Amino acid sequence: MPPTKNNKTKKSSPSKSIPPKKKSQKKSTKPVKLSKTKIKKNNQTSLYILAIMALLTAFLILLNKFTTDKNPKPNKTTPTSDTLTDTDYKNISQKPAEPVEKNLNENEKVKIYFIKINEKTEKMDLKAVTRKVFSKNKIKESLKRLIEGPSAEEEDHGFLTAIPKDLKVYDLKIKNKTAEINFNQAIGKGATGNILLRRIDQIIYTATQFKGIENIIIKINGRYQKTLGSDGLSINGPLHR
Repeated sequence: MPPTKNNKTKKSSPSKSIPPKKKSQKKSTKPVKLSKTKIKKNNQTSLYILAIMALLTAFLILLNKFTTDKNPKPNKTTPTSDTLTDTDYKNISQKPAEPVEKNLNENEKVKIYFIKINEKTEKMDLKAVTRKVFSKNKIKESLKRLIEGPSAEEEDHGFLTAIPKDLKVYDLKIKNKTAEINFNQAIGKGATGNILLRRIDQIIYTATQFKGIENIIIKINGRYQKTLGSDGLSINGPLHR
């Protein structure tokens, strides 16, 4: 059949192509993963830096110490009388005096009793000479000086002794104002009569010169004795002047 008028063919319009939408590129927020090799290298580098810094610090310390030892600070010396100034004298005068400790063993003069013959009466009297002792036990030290006897000069002036040279003092104890003196056997040998009496007197007077000593007791080899010498001189009990 022939086409009708109303049936007009419509021209097909060309279809417009719509471009595809571009995808927005979003920044990735995921952390970048480093490889183990890179981490290891970074750690080694940090260790090297720390080691170098430690070496530099040690070197600087040694250098500073060497410089200090090489140039020591000058010691302050006490000024002498040639270099003292007015200020120095003023400073010295203002310093308090240091206390001086007293020496407990300071030299002390003691009396040693010897025998001297009186030319007029021809009697033997006790006469004292002085000695210096340097000991805490002044009684024992004085008895040792007594045993040593008079000096050559004292003998020239007529001083004698009845104390034997081999007499020894073993020990000495003080009780109730009484000195117990322990001698060896030489105290009773080689003397009789007046000589033995003067011997005992020399010991008594020398030992009882000290404050607080009024009597002595004679012991021989640690034992108390009642008599002494061949004459049987009584020495029983405390002896005094």
